[in-house]
Parts: sequence; structure tokens; C-alpha cells
Amino acid sequence: MRAYRKRTWSSLCLNVTPLIDVIFLMTIFFLLTINFSDVISRAISLPKADEARAADQRAAGRIAVTVKSADAVFIGARSMPLAEIDAGIAEVLQEQSLDPLKTVVRVLADEDLPYEVVQTVLQKAAQLGISRIEFSALIEPLQPLAGKTGS
Repeated sequence: MRAYRKRTWSSLCLNVTPLIDVIFLMTIFFLLTINFSDVISRAISLPKADEARAADQRAAGRIAVTVKSADAVFIGARSMPLAEIDAGIAEVLQEQSLDPLKTVVRVLADEDLPYEVVQTVLQKAAQLGISRIEFSALIEPLQPLAGKTGS
């Protein structure tokens, strides 16, 4: 007859429940802290400007129009054809109850885009009574003077 011994398990036991809780809480934290902005980042190269200055992003009455190409025009997150950009701007004006005289249209246009496309956006905005236009440009940090050595 065999003698059976009671098997002893190692006293090392890893409880993963707190680890799962921490990962779940971190996921919720990161989802809640995502910056939900009106402008969705698009792959465009903004033109560089010497006199560019930072605009107030929180100002009310601002409509962002991103022009990537003649076929890719966005008002906020909505894509639309260039020919219907005036209807899109008018819809945003109506939805947000904005006064066209106080509304600012912020144009984010690719630097290699033909001016005729940007001119179409400006004309459509002017037809709606919007005269305040901002152009987004890339602000480059100042470069240190070359050749200057410390004394």
C-alpha cells in the first residue's frame, strides 16, 4: 500500500486583483483627461510667419476651418466639399447662435495649397457677413546667434 502525503503548496501567492483595479483606474483617468478640442489634428504643414502670435483658443465665437486640399475641407470635425463650405459655416452659426459680425473664422491651410482654394473660403465667409478672419501659422522658436562664444 502506498502512503499518500498531503501535498504542500508554496506559500507564495500572487493576488492580481489590485493590479487589475489599478490598471482599470488608470484607464479611466486617461480617458477622462483627454483634451477634447474643436480642432482635430490634421496632417497639414502650416506656413511660417515672422510676426505670428499665439491666439486665444478659448474665445467664444470662433469657427475653425481646416483646408488640407481642394477636396479635403473640414469645419471643426465635419468634412465637406469646398463648394458647400458656406452652408457648413452657416449651419455652425445657427447651431451656436453666433453673430456673423462678431464671429472669427480661423483658417488652418496647408502651406503648399493654391491660394485660390483659400480665397474661396474667404469669399464664402464674406458672403455670410463674416469679416474677421485669422490665419494659423507656425511659430518657430528663436534661434540663438551663431558664432557667439562665452567669455
